[in-house]
Amino acid sequence: MSRFERIVIIGTASLGAVVIIIAFIVIVLTQPLEIRRVASPAMEPILKVNDIVLVEKVSVLLGATFDRGEIIEFSAVGPDEVSERFVIRRVVGLPGDKVRVDAAHKLFINGRFSGKTVAKAVGELSDCLASDEILVAADNSDAKLDSLPFGVVAESECIGRVIGKLAPTVEPIE
Repeated sequence: MSRFERIVIIGTASLGAVVIIIAFIVIVLTQPLEIRRVASPAMEPILKVNDIVLVEKVSVLLGATFDRGEIIEFSAVGPDEVSERFVIRRVVGLPGDKVRVDAAHKLFINGRFSGKTVAKAVGELSDCLASDEILVAADNSDAKLDSLPFGVVAESECIGRVIGKLAPTVEPIE
């Protein structure tokens, strides 16, 4: 074997190792999946307090949009207005949707009653969601923890989609 052939073989092996190291670093830094514990009763009966859920983050990092009805995780400012907390809610309003909450706390999306009654007393609210905003709501309106205290959620604050429940039972999220 010539000296040149040995250099090519060593170079190829080194390149393969570099590619593996870079791929490992990208996976570690992007953390494509995340495990979270549900902290509030806001999403009952689907998700209960202390359920463990799996959050998929890659599609959000790649710029995918959300669909109405999906359960997502997003970051929000904590009650002290300094700390960050992670919140799990269902997408009810999409970019461009006309959103209205009437005096009876009923949520209307594009003129149609969404089937949701929001817990927070906000009086009349009427707005059109911007191209980078979504509206989320709790499934459990008794929990008094819907998205209106957060305002609308910027898509840039979204962390990922909840794709399954790991504990206490393993099942896909609908």
